[in-house]
Amino acid sequence: MSKWKLGLPLLVCAIPLLLYAATLSDNFNFDGTVFALLLRQSLAVGSPFSHLHFQHLLYGPATFLFARLLPMDPLRALQLFGWGVTGLSLFLFASVLSKRSLSLSLRTGATLILGLSFTFWSAGTDAEVHCLSLLFVCLALYLYQSGRERWAALALGLTPLAHVLNLALVAGAAGELLYRKRKRAWHILFPLTLPWALPYGVLTLPSLWRGERPLLLRRTDTSFFHTPGLSTPWQDLLSLGRLFIEGPWAIPFTLLLLLSLLFLFRRRGEGSILLALWLSLSLLFHLFWEPGNPELKSPLVVPLTLGLLSLLSSKKALRPLFLLLPLLLFSLQLPRFWQNHDPANNRDLQRALAIERLTEPESLLLIGGSPKGYQRGKAYIPYFSRRVLLLPETFPGDLTTEEGRLSLRRTLDGIAKSRPLYLLDDLFLGGPLRREEFSSSLEGLSDKECLAALAPFRLYRYREKAP
Repeated sequence: MSKWKLGLPLLVCAIPLLLYAATLSDNFNFDGTVFALLLRQSLAVGSPFSHLHFQHLLYGPATFLFARLLPMDPLRALQLFGWGVTGLSLFLFASVLSKRSLSLSLRTGATLILGLSFTFWSAGTDAEVHCLSLLFVCLALYLYQSGRERWAALALGLTPLAHVLNLALVAGAAGELLYRKRKRAWHILFPLTLPWALPYGVLTLPSLWRGERPLLLRRTDTSFFHTPGLSTPWQDLLSLGRLFIEGPWAIPFTLLLLLSLLFLFRRRGEGSILLALWLSLSLLFHLFWEPGNPELKSPLVVPLTLGLLSLLSSKKALRPLFLLLPLLLFSLQLPRFWQNHDPANNRDLQRALAIERLTEPESLLLIGGSPKGYQRGKAYIPYFSRRVLLLPETFPGDLTTEEGRLSLRRTLDGIAKSRPLYLLDDLFLGGPLRREEFSSSLEGLSDKECLAALAPFRLYRYREKAP
């Protein structure tokens, strides 16, 4: 690649990267704060495998190595990791376009649309596993464009390690290869399958051999499964537009994407079979699992941008949209990400700081979480308040039984003898614990002490029940 062809993608990618750096989020999402907590614990024990998450095997070890190379606060390390990985993904995408016979304006417009999309901006400013999905898809696209099909298959084979739901991507790629190459596809299917089948096999087969439930299923929350309703297909399709932009503008964006997909399939363009299989498999699965959640479909933003490029580049009347779409994305999304950049807008952070003011540094905090999964759903509170976290799921015994709750009481009484212990009352919201069984040991803080920043939660000091 000539200096000019290399320099131009770098120059175009610099604009989103500078925006990401200027709007690094202080309104951290649920996942990012949990990952930071787990990274801090992994660094403390010196191993990334002590807190390995089986739905995204690669993110923990990769960020662990990154944090060891650049020692800093775990959350900032994760953000810097996401910023760099997302920037590299965007550069690979721009490099792919530089290999095609497209005008400078079309290549620049497509790169900015992708870089200013909600998916890429989020991945570049927060701490999120899906940044690795974006990297492997862009790398596979670059390798395929360079004529290295087996290496491209290997890159796609790594995507389920970024997130297990990317198996839909692998299935789509396998179907496209078998359709296009028939018997000659087998030597490519091997690197497409081995990178994810081997580690998941090592983690799953011993459990099956012992007649136990595999770790992958044991660690998977199934509360998001549901029966699709009449509005579910529309929610699922609308999430494609939300890959690019949130809010009402997602509706026209979805319609534009569907138009570009229809155009691609009618042309039977490069990769249209792959995209059709991948898209249909992803949408079909998500009819039953969080249909309105765009982040679980995040890798789709890359081929969908190529679909937009194919449509707008072939219709001269639509080409001005390549100037308007980046401006639209920038103007609508900058205020949102700038607001997230201000820690004053982070209610979770304000609650955490209130807890830090109300509790002693050596204290423990027992929290619950949403009854619909999210067992670590309040993990951001002890992370920011720098308090040690206790979760009901970490205690032995069945807390739905009287014996289990009595065992928990004895354990908490023992802890309260030596260390300050506090409970957040979300423990009693929809879970097996009953407030009346613990009320004799709960010392409610006064309204003045229970600052407004804690609302709607209340904080209680737990004291050993008098004999």
